[in-house]
Amino acid sequence: RGGRRLTVAQVAYASKAAAALFHWCAGQIKLASALRSSAPVRRQHEDLKQKMKQVSEEKSSHVEEVAKLSKGLVGEEDKVASEQQRIEDAEAELQRILDGALNRRQKELDEAEAKRRAEEEERARKEEEARRKQQEEFDEKRRKMREEEERRRKAEEERRKGPPARLTKVDVVIKQRLEFEKGKAVVDDKNIPALLGVVEIMRDHPQVKVNVEARAGPSDGPDPDFQVRLRQDRAQAVCEWMKDKGGVMLGRLRTSEHLSPLDSTNTTEDWHVRFHVIQEVQIRDRLEFDGASASLRPESMALLDGVAALLTKHQNQIPGITVEGHTCTDGPESWNMSLSQERASSVIEYLSSKGAPCRLEPKGYGVERPLGDNDRREGRLTNRRVEFLVNTN
Repeated sequence: RGGRRLTVAQVAYASKAAAALFHWCAGQIKLASALRSSAPVRRQHEDLKQKMKQVSEEKSSHVEEVAKLSKGLVGEEDKVASEQQRIEDAEAELQRILDGALNRRQKELDEAEAKRRAEEEERARKEEEARRKQQEEFDEKRRKMREEEERRRKAEEERRKGPPARLTKVDVVIKQRLEFEKGKAVVDDKNIPALLGVVEIMRDHPQVKVNVEARAGPSDGPDPDFQVRLRQDRAQAVCEWMKDKGGVMLGRLRTSEHLSPLDSTNTTEDWHVRFHVIQEVQIRDRLEFDGASASLRPESMALLDGVAALLTKHQNQIPGITVEGHTCTDGPESWNMSLSQERASSVIEYLSSKGAPCRLEPKGYGVERPLGDNDRREGRLTNRRVEFLVNTN
């Protein structure tokens, strides 16, 4: 009434049923009013839901994109990891190859160093062996020289005690023979044993001198001049071998045909070189000359008087004498050769003046036939000498 709203208490008085209906209607009215008042909220809620849906869809899209990107990234990471592994494997292989190359190079260097050291040790050993051998040869040569000097000293003493001159006896026979290839003068191996035998004989008889007789014939070549040269070359080759290999002084060797026996032209024997001990007239002392001249000193004339007497005494045994002049190496070689020839001629002139009955022939050798070492004073004194060799034909 009067436009006022009913209260709950007023309605409650009416009836409980009306009150219940009223409560329901009131609830519906409140609900409708609440719904009317909540419409903007619902619209906002719907908008929010829509936006949430959009966000959800966008999120799903982003998730898919992220998933795709993640999947692509994982693939790229796999590729990067694979590439990294390949690089690491390549680096490992390269390091292995490098280590192998370094090891091989180091091994080569070690082997080269070992080889160099071995070569140096071998070279040092050979040098030491060569020095030792050279020293031994030097000591042996010095020992032989001392023995030779002692022998000469004793021989000199014996000669001084004896007559001024004496004729040596030939009691040594050398049977060795040498054969050469046709037309050649080379000492080959097949002749070495025979030559060693001759050297041994000369060592056992240090006083003797030996003539090396060589020959050549038509079988070596038809040219007579070639045969003469070949004969000389063969004799000289043998002398050089005996000097170089056998240690025989050249002063004990000769190659003169006049010093060979009368049967030297016999061609029935099969030989090209043979050897003969030379008979000689030995004097008690040295012949002395004025310095650098061929003038005999008075003290030497007494010795030559003894030589002349000996030649007269044995004139039937001595068909001829080769008077040899020898010098040392002091002065030019050509000058020494001329001086030795002049001294040999001077001796022959004196012997002829004393009536020597045999044929006398001068021969100057200069420095070519030493008996001693020209590097030593005693050797040079020994080499300055005059010798008297008996010619047999």
